[in-house]
Amino acid sequence: MANDAFRRKYTMRDVAGALFRRKGLIFGVAAFCTLAVAGVTFLVPPVYKSSATMLLRLGRESVAMDPSMSAEINPVLSLGQARDAEMKTEMEILRSEDLAAIVVRELGPERVLREFGPDQVLHKPPPASMSKSEVLGLAVREFLKRLEVGAPVQGNTLLVTYEAEDPNFARYALSIFLDRYRDYHAEVYRSGGSSVFFEQQTHALRDEVNALEQQLSEYKRETNTADLEGERALLMERLKEARAKLDEVGNSLDSSISKVDFLGRTLAELPQEVVTGRVEGVANSASEAMRAKLFELRVRYQEMRSKYYDDSLPMVSLKREIEEAERMVAQEKPYHAQKSFGLNAVREEIRGQLLAEQAQEKALGVQKAGLATQIDAMEWQLRRIIEAERSLRSMERERNIKEENYRKYAQLAEQARIDSALVDKRISNLSVIQAPSLPMKPYKPKKALNLAMGLFVGLFGGLTLVMLMEIMDQRLSRPEELAALGVTALAALPKFRYVSDRISIESHPTGKSMLPDSPRGAPPMVAGKRLPATVAQMPLLRSFRVLTDRVLVKSLKEGDHKSLLFTSSNAGEGVTFIATRIANLLASGCRERVLLIDGDVHSPSLHSFFGFSLDTPGFIDLVSGKAEIADVVRRSLIPGLDIIHAGQSGNGHMHMPSFQMLQAGGMSKLLKALEGRYDHILIDGAPIQENSSALYLSKIVDGVVLVVEAEKTRRQVVQHTLDLLSGVNAKVLGGVLNKRNFHLPRWLYQRL
Repeated sequence: MANDAFRRKYTMRDVAGALFRRKGLIFGVAAFCTLAVAGVTFLVPPVYKSSATMLLRLGRESVAMDPSMSAEINPVLSLGQARDAEMKTEMEILRSEDLAAIVVRELGPERVLREFGPDQVLHKPPPASMSKSEVLGLAVREFLKRLEVGAPVQGNTLLVTYEAEDPNFARYALSIFLDRYRDYHAEVYRSGGSSVFFEQQTHALRDEVNALEQQLSEYKRETNTADLEGERALLMERLKEARAKLDEVGNSLDSSISKVDFLGRTLAELPQEVVTGRVEGVANSASEAMRAKLFELRVRYQEMRSKYYDDSLPMVSLKREIEEAERMVAQEKPYHAQKSFGLNAVREEIRGQLLAEQAQEKALGVQKAGLATQIDAMEWQLRRIIEAERSLRSMERERNIKEENYRKYAQLAEQARIDSALVDKRISNLSVIQAPSLPMKPYKPKKALNLAMGLFVGLFGGLTLVMLMEIMDQRLSRPEELAALGVTALAALPKFRYVSDRISIESHPTGKSMLPDSPRGAPPMVAGKRLPATVAQMPLLRSFRVLTDRVLVKSLKEGDHKSLLFTSSNAGEGVTFIATRIANLLASGCRERVLLIDGDVHSPSLHSFFGFSLDTPGFIDLVSGKAEIADVVRRSLIPGLDIIHAGQSGNGHMHMPSFQMLQAGGMSKLLKALEGRYDHILIDGAPIQENSSALYLSKIVDGVVLVVEAEKTRRQVVQHTLDLLSGVNAKVLGGVLNKRNFHLPRWLYQRL
């Protein structure tokens, strides 16, 4: 948990402070790297670079394929792709070990390794145990190491350079290399032995093409199909017309069948005879007879009325007959039309149409059957033509393939013949634009660049080292780090030094120098400038006043703490310095009685601060029972401040009071007695980890103030001290970060 709490959160101010605190290390690393690079730069021999430029023109290598490859395997590329590929190919040829071996053999492996020049200095002599082949391999690797080939992104030029410690040898070696490269380039593109092969293949393919041509002519003559495509087109046109005619006849036949069916049904519905004439106004004899009969019945009815009653049976019967006669007379018309009948003319006409349509139907049926037979014959003929055409096309395709191969092999044979002639004549698309130059100035080392890089690497390495050291640094340097350990940061006291022959506030101030209004010694030095003493002491005095106030507030808040122990983890962290000044401020500012005890009898210092001698009784004598309180208390020059120095035993040797001695001597009772006489008791204690008496004192006093020296005391040490204090139930009021350095300039500190 403590490790997690102590993880720092760095700010820009912390980073800048770390850089300023270790600026000497940064500049030292930068200076070391710069000097090291400078030494190497000025000690290594200079290297010269000879350069040459070649032009790669559009030639046979750009547009022709390898004659030994077919078009399917090596397809023709676009000009841009071919140029890019050719440039890469040429660069690979230039870097070839075989080419380098040819050049090295001509130059001599030993000359390459010693970089043959006027001085004849053997810079890299091969071991005597190496064979000639091994020496040659070593020289080839050295030659390729110093050879550089490059090409621009856009362009047709190649830049070739060679480095050597002698400028004449660099130009000479590069000249030999370019001469041998042209020969090697021609050999690479030579198609050796391919001319005879291609000529043989050309003659064989020509014979096969002639044989296929003769076979094709005989087949056309046998099948009598000179123009299969024309016959097929004509036949397909006739077949198309016949099918269209068949569709038309079929549609007409269907229409005729429908018409015959309709006429037959219509003829069946018409009568054979119809009314041919009609005579109106002819008298109806039946109606006249019935009217006469009705008249007779009415006359009879009148005659019988005189004889019978109306409801008699004869009268009723007669009355019914009269009513029936009247009904029948009413139904019959007095006049009617007379009709004459004959054959139905419409029926006869439809019958004639039916007979004609039936004849048409039979004729269309016969025509349809004929067209179907004709179409079948034409389709059979079309299939025969298609089959013949397929066979003919297969034969022509084979003839075309052979013919195409014949043309290709003829072209390749001609290309092989041309390539062979070009190689023999050393004709190439390569030309030297710039011959190998004689370098006048060394190519490397580049002194200015190397020094700049050395300085940069040194600064970067110094910064990196400083940041790593800052991250890994476990020393406490900020009040926040005290708080991370669970200790209240009471104050952070700056580090001041009085420049004087006799006085240093940090190490040995006198009693009068502790007075806030009467500093002694020369003015202090702050950032290299001498300031007036009153001005220079003001930050330190303000810090002590703040510390004193916080100690008092902490004491009042947690109880009436009269006795306070000032201690540290290790010696030399400024416990005495802080205890004396707080006692001074309490006595002079609060007007209270203060007792200051030197509890560090192993390394006493209060007596020198106040000008007392250790020959008189002190704290160790009081604890051991050899002296009383009145014998050990000394008055200081500061009103209200009394001192008990460490003291000395009777044999003149200083003894360190142990845990058991303090307990046996009744230190707790002595503190109670002293608390009755003084308002504040301050004990300048020994380091916790060096003296067990400090632990006992921390247990019996009212409060403990832990002093930590900034940028010196490690976190683990402070944590161990706190664990020891916690083990004896000591009341730690807080910690004081002493001797804190402010590495940043004031103007930068205020802006971060």
